Amino acid sequence: MIAGNKKDNILNLRIYGFIGRGWFADASAEEINREIERYGKVDEIHVRIHSPGGSIAEGCAIYNSLKNNPAKVKVFIEGECCSIATVIAMAGDEIVMSPVANFMIHNPLVMYMSGGAEELRARADVLDTLKETIINAYATKSHLTREEISELMDKETYFTAEEALEKGFITEVLDLGEQNNSTSLGKYNYQHVPDNYFNLKIKNTENKEEEMDLKNVTLDQLRAENPELVNSIISQERERIKGLDLWASKTTGAEDLIKKYKYEEPKNAVDVMEELLNYVGKTAEKESKNSKEEDEKLAEAFKNKKKDCEESGAGEIKNIDTKDLQEASKQKDIDDIVNLANNL
Repeated sequence: MIAGNKKDNILNLRIYGFIGRGWFADASAEEINREIERYGKVDEIHVRIHSPGGSIAEGCAIYNSLKNNPAKVKVFIEGECCSIATVIAMAGDEIVMSPVANFMIHNPLVMYMSGGAEELRARADVLDTLKETIINAYATKSHLTREEISELMDKETYFTAEEALEKGFITEVLDLGEQNNSTSLGKYNYQHVPDNYFNLKIKNTENKEEEMDLKNVTLDQLRAENPELVNSIISQERERIKGLDLWASKTTGAEDLIKKYKYEEPKNAVDVMEELLNYVGKTAEKESKNSKEEDEKLAEAFKNKKKDCEESGAGEIKNIDTKDLQEASKQKDIDDIVNLANNL
């Protein structure tokens, strides 16, 4: 979930949940940029993180978007900050971590990998490259060497706030007592979430705000009150399906997998690309095999037809009416073609 709020020329962004693209994900680079553009130029951007991680590509894009913004960026780690979420945190000029939050770094992973030895070695090289990219972000904050950071990633290391501060991944441990008496963190202070905050607010016909529980909202009601949101969801879903359909035309044997990611476990093609790559290159091989089998069947069929003709003695028959012979031959060819087609 991404929520934006501006107060005293400070933009507050909340990045909660899975990082990726599509309706099933919670935070994407596109959504972050939309919120930044929506509120315009500000003095500071406060980013509040509670995320288990997600897509490396999306996380790096969010990092760069925040890093390249001229505003001062202050990151607050409020709960879980794991995997690629820790890279986003490195975009902060200041990184403040709650003492009741956790911070975890690990090596990049690819799920459902299969293939031959050369393919697996090539994918391992890609993972090594991604790891170096991630270390680049950590190295901008931590005083550790690249080798030390790499070893911590190899071990999948969890840090308390004090440990993260010691290693240089954050700049400050949040004083909860001080936070209790401060309003500088804005509306999204996790200790002061208002009642019914997670309900959707809509306007009634009298332009008064009323609460609509998302659990009870109907599609027609949501479409009537927020058509832009509905249209955006539909558009994203169409693009997601379209992306998977493109892979269906490039792969062989991935039909069940693509169906799974279309409907059962909705995902974007870009997020399962490594898995789908295992099925690329098999189409031509299969088509070539089918073509060869068809040629062999045709050759065998005509060989048998020639043999039947020779054994029948048709070549020795004379004084047969040409028209009758042509009609008989034509019917025989038709019967042979039908039988051949039925056997293919």
